[in-house]
Amino acid sequence: MDACEHAVAATALVDGLGAGAAAGFALFDADLRLRLASPSIRTWADAPPAPLAAALERARRDARATPAVQVRDDGGRVWRADVRPLAGGVALAALDVTGSDDAGARRRESEELLDAAQEMARVGWWSWHVGTGVVRMSPHLTAMVDLEPAGANEVSADLWRASVIPEERAAAADAVGRAMRDGTQLDIRLRVRGGDGRPRVLHARAEPLRDDDGITVGLHGFSQDVTEEESATRQQRAVAELGRAALAGESVERLLERAAALVGRTLLVDMAAVFELEPDGETLAMRAGWSVAPYTGPAHTMAGTDSQAGYCVATRAPVVVAEWEREDRFRRSASVAAVGARSGACAPIRGRGERPFGVVGAQSRTPDRFGPDAVVFLQAVADVLADAIDRARSAEEIAELAAARGRLVGQALEGEERARAAVAERLHDGVLQELLAAGHDLYGLDPDGGRPEVRAVQDRLRAIVASLREAMSALHPTVLRHGGLEAALAAVAEQQGNARVHVHPAAAGRRDELVLSLARELLANAGRHADPVHLSVTPAAGGVRLDVAGRGGDIAGVAERVEAVGGRVERADGVVAVLLPRAP
Repeated sequence: MDACEHAVAATALVDGLGAGAAAGFALFDADLRLRLASPSIRTWADAPPAPLAAALERARRDARATPAVQVRDDGGRVWRADVRPLAGGVALAALDVTGSDDAGARRRESEELLDAAQEMARVGWWSWHVGTGVVRMSPHLTAMVDLEPAGANEVSADLWRASVIPEERAAAADAVGRAMRDGTQLDIRLRVRGGDGRPRVLHARAEPLRDDDGITVGLHGFSQDVTEEESATRQQRAVAELGRAALAGESVERLLERAAALVGRTLLVDMAAVFELEPDGETLAMRAGWSVAPYTGPAHTMAGTDSQAGYCVATRAPVVVAEWEREDRFRRSASVAAVGARSGACAPIRGRGERPFGVVGAQSRTPDRFGPDAVVFLQAVADVLADAIDRARSAEEIAELAAARGRLVGQALEGEERARAAVAERLHDGVLQELLAAGHDLYGLDPDGGRPEVRAVQDRLRAIVASLREAMSALHPTVLRHGGLEAALAAVAEQQGNARVHVHPAAAGRRDELVLSLARELLANAGRHADPVHLSVTPAAGGVRLDVAGRGGDIAGVAERVEAVGGRVERADGVVAVLLPRAP
């Protein structure tokens, strides 16, 4: 069909659409001047109302645009006008939809109800087309996210990406890329800047958007605000992680650092810190800190009730500042000012005793940032820290008590050694000398040895002197000092008559006096039986191990002395094993 035939067809179409027709047709040139219009719509096509003028202009500029608008003429008739670009101009086709106006009103009412339901469910729809680089979304979704739409709730894809929290942008881009590449459903959770300035968590689900050839050209779907649910889950995981680290025996210093980081990352705030109340009771020292930007503020704050942290310590209760600009209870500390905080919250690390350990707190540049859930989370973190600190302090107290008992045992051994030495010296200087003198007198009575009764008394005296010297050696083992541990143990074992001794060279010198004392007691118990006894001393785990193999009796006294110095006693299969730690 040539240009002439087109003109004839258009004229015939116009002539067939009289003033009362329910349809209309018009042609505009490249300058949007009306060239042809059916009588049914000429009155308003010749002077297009603003919505129609905008649609015509859009179609003139964009060959792909096909806008549609509604127009009401002077007679009250409602027209649906569809605009289509043509070579060298624009065409308009209109349909009288006056009769369906009630249906349109009902449709709009349904759409409003749908929008209200979506708002209640915190859900909004969105659509993204790669070719346009534009993300279209429902008004409610636009309000949920910190975005300024360019018009008709449309934003650029770059602006949408910029609203995502920086550390999650790469993961979001990967997920979208996979959905586009594989033509699969998108299902992700990501954190974005909320319309109220707070970070929000969106659960986004979308289906591929395909062209006529089946090629994926975009995504369309829904996003739901799941901030509260996600926040509760994240907080529970954070408290559980901190609790596991505490139970695993992580040091208090490391736990405080972990707690500050968990609070900061979980609550998405600008700063989190743990403060300890100093012994003077007037200062709180920062023991651990976390911040989004490098923190250059002070490491101390005052603990008086005119400060937020100090009031938290004094009252043993959480404290929230909704807006520092309006706060009249507390002065703003230098640490709060250093991060430009607008709101803050802290919870006491109570623990046992009359005075709390300190506080765990968080600060945000967003006003009214800390709701009830955030306060409960802070207190849960503080309680985990309090339990861990109490356990650490108890362990230190137990260690101090064990060290004190060890010192007491050492002092008791020294006292025992002095007492034994004193008894041995008395025997040596008294009884032994008397016996030796008596023997000398007997020799004077019978120098030639001719009297049997004198010789018998002399033999008996020599046996008594020998036994007395053995007892003196056991009481005051000079052999230990001059002959070493193995010789001293051998001397003690010889008294039992049925014992063998082995001392590893590397074990000697570590706990000699205690080992000798314990061995004497264990051998005395074992010596009450006829079975042979084997005694060995070997190095073990930085200390020394004493094994006595053979039948024995009660070892309670030995165990008490050993445990007092931090060691332990084990008994199995007829062997008593004594494990002693390294001497302090």
